[in-house]
Amino acid sequence: RSIRLAAVLGTFCFQAALGYEKGDEVVVIARPTTQADPLDPDKVTFNYGEPLEVRAVNGDRLSVLYFGRMSTVSTSEVLPQAEAVAYFTAKLAKQESVDDLVARGRCYAAADDFELAMNDLNRALALDPKNVAGYLERGYAYSLQHDWDRAFRDVEDAGQLAPHDPLVLLARASSRSYYPATHRS
Repeated sequence: RSIRLAAVLGTFCFQAALGYEKGDEVVVIARPTTQADPLDPDKVTFNYGEPLEVRAVNGDRLSVLYFGRMSTVSTSEVLPQAEAVAYFTAKLAKQESVDDLVARGRCYAAADDFELAMNDLNRALALDPKNVAGYLERGYAYSLQHDWDRAFRDVEDAGQLAPHDPLVLLARASSRSYYPATHRS
């Protein structure tokens, strides 16, 4: 696979030789135009910074598993996971953005770099204490570290902010089914 990042007039220009394979990890770099809804099979959009695993390649479309079902994404909307941190870091160097901090935090957590993930996610929440994605991602990062109390609290905080959001509902159901009832306050 050959992905080259070249700085051109202060922006990134991506040139991809379509060399993705089954099992590759990619990250969504295109901003969604609609709200993601994992419960509606006709309304599949991907969250900015979402890590995905390639299941099949068909030309410039990648088949990925998303919320338990197959979907597709264009190769122009993703980067290999190994290159996504550099992409978000370059964007953040130009202008600090809560969305970019959350997206880079996702990438760090996916790479098991929890210290850097927490730095980004905590910074994002300091800038925007009502950022639902920040709480969900930080909760997920806590769960990867087996810090169940903090993970559960973050998911519940997201639920207080957006009680009807489909991603929040899914995260709350998941956290409640995995988090031992004896540990909940």
